[in-house]
Amino acid sequence: MRKKAEFPMHLLNSRMNDTNKKYVDEFLDGLKQENKSESSINNYLIAYDRIFRYKENWDIDFEDYTESVYENFAIALLEYEMSDDRINFITSSISILAEYMRNRYPDKFGRYFLKDLERLDGEEKKNIPSRALTQIELNLVKELIKREGLEKLEYIFTVLYYKDIKKLDFEIFNPQNAVFKEKCFKLNGKMQEFTEEIEKALMKVKGKKITWRMILYHFKIVALYLHKEGFYEKGKPFTFDDIKKTRDKYFIKCPCCGSTVENIADNWVLVQYDFSGQKILTCKNCKGVVSNENI
Repeated sequence: MRKKAEFPMHLLNSRMNDTNKKYVDEFLDGLKQENKSESSINNYLIAYDRIFRYKENWDIDFEDYTESVYENFAIALLEYEMSDDRINFITSSISILAEYMRNRYPDKFGRYFLKDLERLDGEEKKNIPSRALTQIELNLVKELIKREGLEKLEYIFTVLYYKDIKKLDFEIFNPQNAVFKEKCFKLNGKMQEFTEEIEKALMKVKGKKITWRMILYHFKIVALYLHKEGFYEKGKPFTFDDIKKTRDKYFIKCPCCGSTVENIADNWVLVQYDFSGQKILTCKNCKGVVSNENI
C-alpha cells in the first residue's frame, strides 16, 4: 500500500500573521455559535493553519489574496503528492471563508473576492468537446505562461505544444530527467534531445518535479484565465487534446526537409531556386537545402 503523503511542514511559518489569525478566529467563533461539531471546526482550523502559515504567502493579508496566491499554495501541495480530496477540502475551506468575509465586510473584500476558486476545484464538464485554440486565445495563453510564478505552466505548455507527443510520453520530459551536459532527457533507455524552445523553459524549472496531476491543475489555471478574458465556452476545461489540436492547426510541414514548424514569420523564409523564377516557403532551419538539391 502506498504511504499516505504527509503535509510538508517545513514550508510553513511558526504561526499565522496577526491579521489572518483575526479573520480565522472570528469565522471559527461563528461556527461555534452555530453549534457546528468540534471535529468539523477542527478540520477547518487545520486547513486555515496550513494556508495562512505557508511561508511564501505568509505576509499577505487575506483581503489581498488573489486566485494566483492560492494557486501558488495548491501547486506546492501537488508537488508533495497531497491527495486530490485533501487539496479540494482546503480549497473549499478557503472559498467558505471568502464567502463569509464578502458578506461580513463587503467594503473591504468586494462581491467577487475569490469567487473563482470554486471553478478551480470543480469537476470538468466531460460533454464539451476539445478544440483548437483560436489565434487570439493562443496569444493569450502565450502571454499568461510568461508571468512570474507560472514557470511550470510555461514548461508544461512548451513541451506539449512544441513536441508532438502522447500523454504518457511527458514522463521523459520531467525536468528531473534532464541531462544538461548532453542536452537531452533520458529515462529507461529512452532519449529526447532538447529543442531550443524547451531548453529555455527548462532552465526556469531546473530540477523540479512535474507530475500529471500537476499538469491537470495547471490546465485549470489556463481555462480560468481564458474564461476571465471572455474567451472559451462557459465551463469548458482546457485539456491535452486542446493543445494537440492547436498544434495540428498552427504547425506546418516544411516541403523541403519535412520538419513540422509553427506558422510564425520568424520560422520561415522565401527561397528561389535557379531553375525557377518563383519563390517557395521553407523553414529557416533548412532554407530549402535538401540532399541532392541545390539552390
